[in-house]
Amino acid sequence: MLYLLTGFDNGQVPVFVEPGTITINIPKAAYPGSSKVSGTKNNDLYREYKAISDRCVQVQKDSLEVLKKTRGEKWLDTPEGQEAWMRIGAEALIQCDAERLEFILRHNDLPLIPLMLEREIGHTLANETEEQFLSALDPSLASHPYYRSFKNSVKARNLKVGGEVPDITLPLLDGGKKYLSDYRGRYVVIDFWASWCGPCLKEIPHLMELHNEFGAMTDKFTLISFSLDDKEKTWKGAVSSKEIDKKHWTHASDLLAWGSPAARMLGVKAIPMIFLIDPEGKLISSSLRGEELVRRVRQIMSGDLYYQSSGSED
Repeated sequence: MLYLLTGFDNGQVPVFVEPGTITINIPKAAYPGSSKVSGTKNNDLYREYKAISDRCVQVQKDSLEVLKKTRGEKWLDTPEGQEAWMRIGAEALIQCDAERLEFILRHNDLPLIPLMLEREIGHTLANETEEQFLSALDPSLASHPYYRSFKNSVKARNLKVGGEVPDITLPLLDGGKKYLSDYRGRYVVIDFWASWCGPCLKEIPHLMELHNEFGAMTDKFTLISFSLDDKEKTWKGAVSSKEIDKKHWTHASDLLAWGSPAARMLGVKAIPMIFLIDPEGKLISSSLRGEELVRRVRQIMSGDLYYQSSGSED
C-alpha cells in the first residue's frame, strides 16, 4: 500500500507500507524529492527505479549546460538552439526509456511497476512509450487495481474519436456502485457537471429532452450524470431541486470534485463535458452540447449510423 507523507511546502514523500523495518531519510524538508526510503522490497525497488528517472533528468540538465558553455545562452534562444536542445533531450529520453523498460521486464509481475509508471505519466514518461510499457507488464496483473488504473490513464491520454473509453467507477446516488462497462451494448451519454456550474445547469433542459425521448429504452440507451461536487448534501439537493431525479437517469459521484479518478481517467478539465459512447464502449464525441447533442443522439437512435462513424466532433 502506497502512502504519501505530506506537510512539506514542495512535494510529498512516497512510502510503501509493508512488513519490515522502513527507514525514511529526508535531508532537507524543503526538498522532499531528495528523500530516501529503504529497508523493504517495494521501497528499495522504488528507489532503484526513481534513480533511473533522476539520471534521465540529470543527463538533460548536463546537456543543456554543455550547450550553454559551448554556444552561449543567447544561441539557445534561437530556432537552431531550440532544435538542438530538443534533439538532445529526446536522445536522453530514449536512453532513459531503454533503462526503464529493462527494469520493468525484470520486475514486470509486481503491482509496484504500474503504480510507478502512472505517477510518471505526463512528466518523465513519454507518451509514445506508455503503450509499450503497458504491454511489457505481466498478464497476471490485469485484475490488480494499480494495473487497471495505469491502463485507464494511458487510454485517457490517448482517447480519440473511435477509441475505447476507459472504464470508470460510478458510485451511485442510492449508495450502490456500477462501472461504465456495465452499460456495454447501449449508447451512453455521460455528463460531467456540478451544482455550482452555471453552464452545466443550462445543459439540463437538453439532457431532459434525451431522457424523455430515450430514457425508457434501457436496452439501447443510458443517460448518466456524474457530479464533481464534494458534498453529498449539495449533490443530492441539486439533483432534487433541478428535478432530474428521474427513473432511468443514472446519477453518480465520488464526491472528490476535481480529484475524482473518473474525471482524471476521462481527461475532464472543464465542465460541462459530455461524452457520447457507442455500444462497444468507443467514443463518438466529447464536444457536443445543447441542441447539437440532442440532434446527434436522435440521428444515431433513428438508425442513421453515418453520424456515429463519420469521426466528426462537429
